[in-house]
Amino acid sequence: MSPQYESVAAQAFIEGDARSERLLRLLAEPNDLVSLVLRGHLVIEELLFAACAAHCQDEEHLKSARLRFPQLVSLLRALEKIPAVPPHYWDALLELNSLRNALAHRLEPSDVEDRVQHLVQTARLPPSTNTKEVNASLCERLKRVFYFLVGGFEVVAVWHQAVETLIAHRALNPENHK
Repeated sequence: MSPQYESVAAQAFIEGDARSERLLRLLAEPNDLVSLVLRGHLVIEELLFAACAAHCQDEEHLKSARLRFPQLVSLLRALEKIPAVPPHYWDALLELNSLRNALAHRLEPSDVEDRVQHLVQTARLPPSTNTKEVNASLCERLKRVFYFLVGGFEVVAVWHQAVETLIAHRALNPENHK
């Protein structure tokens, strides 16, 4: 690899780390369910957009498309050259969107606990033996799902940026991949 590619790839990881810190800080703030769901949804949406934007020559065209959350999910899945996350992550994103929509139309839907539990099950979080986590509030369980998904999709965003950088580097410098 050339020093130029390594520098660009290293910058992608630095930017990814900074984005992760900011997003996780945003998730740590809310303590009520509605705020947490809305923030979590926006955080994940930002990661989906970043991963899709890695494939764009000019991300302004992607912005102007004004894609909704499920469209970003489908687009990113379509753009994956090498799958970076297990299929159930994608299902969890759709469950998250469903939960957000339910809260956007009714502040206290009667099935919110069931919806959060379904999201937790769909995300397939590793089982916890920590008594505090087992007995966690609805918001704490939801935060755990968000941390899990943010970690996974931050990897996706950085991975896509690194792959696209490598492809562009090789296309611009054919002698580098002989």
